[in-house]
Amino acid sequence: MLHDAKNLINFKKNPLKKIELLRSEGSNLPIKDNIVDVILCLETLEHVFNINKVINEIYRILKKDGIFIFSVPIEIGFSLLIRQLIVKLIRFQDDHNYSIKELFQIGILKKVTSDRQHLYNNKSHQFTHKNYDFRNMHQIINKKFKTIKVTFKSDSYL
Repeated sequence: MLHDAKNLINFKKNPLKKIELLRSEGSNLPIKDNIVDVILCLETLEHVFNINKVINEIYRILKKDGIFIFSVPIEIGFSLLIRQLIVKLIRFQDDHNYSIKELFQIGILKKVTSDRQHLYNNKSHQFTHKNYDFRNMHQIINKKFKTIKVTFKSDSYL
């Protein structure tokens, strides 16, 4: 992924001197405190094992007037029902199939269980979206950051 990102940035034609690409675990970033202007994190946080550590690291490296832009999926309510209907209609292989009871609880009542599903049922791997609740993520982020704008786009929370 780093190789692809470097190719997209194309350092030779457009030398972007203020962009540094690195590979690191989000809960222990090798970056000095208060040095980053903008952090862009799209459709990633829902896959993090220890979200509190990652948010603390983001807060630590971001400048006091820095900007943290993130998006996470909405896996509850109407968007979940539509997503699951499409998955069933096109017979797409999905890592997180929901039972009728789960669809009723999460899709209609918007009650998400705290039991998060891991890919391959191995806790060392990333989470799937199943039982992910963007509302909890918002609460965790609001402990460290001031929200300027919230946007709902089809099935994402930005």
